[in-house]
Amino acid sequence: MSGADIGQTRTGIGALPAKHPTAADLPTPVMRSRRRKRQAALRLRLRRRWSQRAGYTLIELLVVLGLFVLIAFLTAAVVDVQRDGLVTVMQGASARRIAAQAVDVVGAQLRGASASDITIASDTAVELQLPLTEGVVCQTPSGSAVVLPPLGRAGEGGRTRWRAMPEADDAALFLDPTDVTAGAWRRATVVAATLRNDPMLCPAMPGPAMAYTTPDMEGEPRLELSLNALPAGVAAGTVVRVQRRVRLVTYRAADGSGQLGIRRCPADTAGQCTGVQPAVGPLRPPADQVQNTGFRFTYFDSTGTALGSGDPSEIAIVHLLARAPRRGGDEVAEAWLALRGR
Repeated sequence: MSGADIGQTRTGIGALPAKHPTAADLPTPVMRSRRRKRQAALRLRLRRRWSQRAGYTLIELLVVLGLFVLIAFLTAAVVDVQRDGLVTVMQGASARRIAAQAVDVVGAQLRGASASDITIASDTAVELQLPLTEGVVCQTPSGSAVVLPPLGRAGEGGRTRWRAMPEADDAALFLDPTDVTAGAWRRATVVAATLRNDPMLCPAMPGPAMAYTTPDMEGEPRLELSLNALPAGVAAGTVVRVQRRVRLVTYRAADGSGQLGIRRCPADTAGQCTGVQPAVGPLRPPADQVQNTGFRFTYFDSTGTALGSGDPSEIAIVHLLARAPRRGGDEVAEAWLALRGR
């Protein structure tokens, strides 16, 4: 082997390997093909990985189901608490309204009454002559009838006040014209009450006690009372009062609840009252202990001393107390009423 050959061999042995072509050395189509192959391989690996994890184990399902049950239980408990609170609040508001309404109903009946109007007074009931109409007779047509002027048309010295429309079986009281200073009243029973817009009724009348003028009464109805019998001496100018005998009672209804009712009674004090008409409820039912009943009356004289079931004419103040049941207790409403003329 010659020296030139040896030199060539060494050169061949010590020479660096040939350099691989880079992306820059490759043509553009080759680069795109390799990129597509790499992306396809990556998608294939991801698809295989997700296909292997597509399902859940039984333990995982039980854990998720347990969490759902726990959340549902906690949510139902919170909803029940909120619902119970709302029901309690609504029942309390309803009970307060009922108790206040019971006091208002009885107070409306007793306002304007005097001690002489009360005929029966007990812890759970009161009976009174409820004043309906006060006025002056302006005309006495033929028969047993009297005519009262319209509301608010009384002049100086006259009186006309309507609280409610009179009905059959109400009592009409006429001040005895023969002895006005003694304050004696003559009694009659109302058979019918009619509003009449007849201009011939109650014409203009002179005198300070009547002092009605035709323009004042023009176009307004007059109140005509038909009576069972006209008391003697009644004429134009006689003072008249119409009363209704009512009894306010607390009773136990068919469902066991307490109710405040009103009994309508005939004008004759010996007559029996009709069936009770419910007014307000439910209240606490009547109990053996009066302090626990649904509605209670307490009476006091003018000095503030509590009265029992004695003479009703001594009553000057009436204390009203109503109890309406609610969840967990009672709602209470009360009022103090002073009778007229005491």
